[in-house]
Amino acid sequence: MTFLYGYAPQNVPAYQLAASSGMNTAASSNSFNNNSISSGFSNPSTLPTAPLQGDAFNAVGQISQLLMTVMNLILQIDNGSGASNANGALDNSTVQDSNPSKSGRMKGNRKKKNNRTGASNTSSNNNTGRSNGNADNTLRATEANIATGDWKRTTVDGQVVYLYDAAGSSYKNVSNSKLEFDLNADSSGTYNIDLFGGRVKSAMNSDERSREDTGNDVYISVIDKNTGREVLSPTKMFVFLGHTDQEIRQGTKFDKNHVKSRAQVSLRAGGDYKVVVHGRSDGFAFSHLDFDKA
Repeated sequence: MTFLYGYAPQNVPAYQLAASSGMNTAASSNSFNNNSISSGFSNPSTLPTAPLQGDAFNAVGQISQLLMTVMNLILQIDNGSGASNANGALDNSTVQDSNPSKSGRMKGNRKKKNNRTGASNTSSNNNTGRSNGNADNTLRATEANIATGDWKRTTVDGQVVYLYDAAGSSYKNVSNSKLEFDLNADSSGTYNIDLFGGRVKSAMNSDERSREDTGNDVYISVIDKNTGREVLSPTKMFVFLGHTDQEIRQGTKFDKNHVKSRAQVSLRAGGDYKVVVHGRSDGFAFSHLDFDKA
């Protein structure tokens, strides 16, 4: 509805007055006839016959502007903008997790936790020396009960090792230079044996330093401490080292009379064993043995 410049309708609700579509135009125009009224009123006799003057007119204009502001806010809320609630606070129901990297939650993209306990797989070249067997698996150079003869403790490739530094290699006879370890088996069965070691060329005789098949092996034996019986007689075991120098690698093979086979031994549950590493190739550095249930 509209009203004439300078006139304030009486008996008209305030919200209708504020929502009047012609209010701003009527308030700013002098083209209307002060003695006429809009046909939108059902009872023209209720309107005043004298124009408002001075402070009264200004007050009515300010109230009208305030009411218009309130009505605009009410209309925005009714339209469901979703940006705020009635108190002007952010409506949490409309917030989306648009940046999962900041929220710390990303469905379907979590990395699976690695459940490995540090145990090695005997099919891989793993220098950690951990295994999946049920024996006290790893026999490290630092854990040797006895080190006799030409075994010398040193460091190679960042690991503490025992270096076999003899006057020459013991290819024909098992030497008396020994490293001895204790081994306990929790379950009966066949165990794979992995040998970890390397070559130190400076400790080898000069005529052997250029070859691939020297400075790369030891003898291994296993004795049942309860019976004194050898469950594995001294057997040559080697690590393929190529031409490397001071690099620890893994070996898995026995070599009996030039016949190679997987290095294995049968142990019984609860058995206490002595494992002996005998020096063979001059310049071989022993790091550790790993027993893994086959």
